[in-house]
Amino acid sequence: MTDNNYALRNDSYAIQPQPPIDYLIVDLITNSSLNVFYGEAGSKKTYSALSMAVAVSHGIDWLGFTTKKAPVLIIDEESGEKRLSRRLNEVMKGMNCGASEQLFFISLAGFKLDKKEDVRTIESEINKVSAKLVIFDALADIMDGDENSKKMFNL
Repeated sequence: MTDNNYALRNDSYAIQPQPPIDYLIVDLITNSSLNVFYGEAGSKKTYSALSMAVAVSHGIDWLGFTTKKAPVLIIDEESGEKRLSRRLNEVMKGMNCGASEQLFFISLAGFKLDKKEDVRTIESEINKVSAKLVIFDALADIMDGDENSKKMFNL
């Protein structure tokens, strides 16, 4: 018996029947996956993320991709409640969507992913609303480094 957090497998394991892929956004984002959207400052990353959040929370297509309707949680450490609400309202109007009551957000809580108590709090909030999609904006504000630079990831 070992304390390893992994299992050594061989190729016979790989050829066993596997369950179908559980997509949140078909052919793009799966449940339980980590995805990072990055780009130049001012490239509308936040608006793109908000439109994805609205689409998933309503179960409507996003950029031609089918979504699975699910609760969404936005952890906003950049915009603040008023600015995020305004942006979210603009996106919802642009997508002809009303409130889904499946899209939740927390603004400027000061969360840091290197603090265990913050991670536990975020996990608790995710569980509270049963979020299947969680968006952190901006990555630089919850981690050390510059979100628009590879310095953050020590590459």
